[in-house]
Amino acid sequence: MTATAGRVGVVTPEMLRVLVSERGEFVRDLPTGVAGRWEANAYQVVIEGTDLVVRTRWSRLLPLRAGRGAAQLVNDWNRDRLLPTLYTEASDDSLTIVASSATSIAVGLSPDQVAEVVDVALTVTAHALRSLAASVPAGS
Repeated sequence: MTATAGRVGVVTPEMLRVLVSERGEFVRDLPTGVAGRWEANAYQVVIEGTDLVVRTRWSRLLPLRAGRGAAQLVNDWNRDRLLPTLYTEASDDSLTIVASSATSIAVGLSPDQVAEVVDVALTVTAHALRSLAASVPAGS
């Protein structure tokens, strides 16, 4: 990071692009942040209002018929843990699980703080998705 790494300021999409690029995970720019790829899972780091949101989509797709079981897994995770928040997203023929972590940036963050927020979010998300993978047999 730069000499201003400790200075708290406004979090910008450019700051997020630099961070994810330095991590070697940059995929593309988004209007309010960036998209990256980590451990085969697509993620976004975006600014939503006064929050910095790290949202990761599990790389596995489940059949729609698995919706009830997936909802139970997500409910169990969210009941017992603070981060990340898990939820299901359905498409026309499948569903997946998304992990989301949000941190207020209303008063600003330093680049080092942004890096730590993203690292913590991706680390706890990796744990969550590994737990899911262990709970949901391949081909389910």
